[in-house]
Amino acid sequence: MRSITFTLTLLMIALLITACGGGSDDSSTAAEITPEAAPETVVLAKPAPRTVAPTDGTLFEDSRNIKLEWDWHQPLAEDEYFDVRVWRPGDVDAGITWVKDTEADISAWMAEQGYGHFLWSVTAVVAEFDANGQPIIYDEVSGDSPIRRFGVFTAEMIAQNLHLTASADRLIDAELAAAGEVLYNEGLGTAVPSCLSCHIPDAEVLLAPSLIGTWDVMAERDPALSVREYIEDSLHRPDRIVPEGFYPGVMFQTYGTTLTPEQIEAIVEYTASLAAQ
Repeated sequence: MRSITFTLTLLMIALLITACGGGSDDSSTAAEITPEAAPETVVLAKPAPRTVAPTDGTLFEDSRNIKLEWDWHQPLAEDEYFDVRVWRPGDVDAGITWVKDTEADISAWMAEQGYGHFLWSVTAVVAEFDANGQPIIYDEVSGDSPIRRFGVFTAEMIAQNLHLTASADRLIDAELAAAGEVLYNEGLGTAVPSCLSCHIPDAEVLLAPSLIGTWDVMAERDPALSVREYIEDSLHRPDRIVPEGFYPGVMFQTYGTTLTPEQIEAIVEYTASLAAQ
């Protein structure tokens, strides 16, 4: 009886050894283990300032009282600023000032921009001024705020719906153009001939082309220049671009040196008003 029990015990031990070790294959077991995939890195968008005022599409009749306002969720660090960006549609979104508060009075800057449509946004940045006073932006703390629009037009322009139909660069400074009209039509006595003496609309014999309604033509003559820049360049260098069918040397050659910068600016604005018709 003892021998039978001993024999059964040996059989059970053999079976256990076979089950636990004899048939194992370390290499196959290792192959079945799949390492867990690394979790994807999630890049969170930086929060952006929330624009408050002016409301989108606001029209101002006076550029002397334009203030931009926004909200931001945390105080700025010592080396952080709000980069306030204002630009015309089609231009680069250039920063015009840095501020610490959540508002910026841009009236002084706008007074030099003239009439038209503008876009604006705000971004919190890490920045400093270098030894020469030049601004250097190192990093952006926030995302860009939503882009908002506003416009600056006279009441007359708004009444005529020019803010809806005219491109910003064709809007005319009426007061400046009125001063230019006098110089354009009358010149300065014998020192400077009038522009009208050659640019005569509907004349039988033309010494110079009519300028009325020629905005697009002027824009194509030198694509590197705006229309106003082209007109001013023509006063300084009258023979640089001579329209087809006309001749060099006919136009008065010293407008650029005889007239003051203010007089030239006025004539350019009035000429632009003719071209924009």
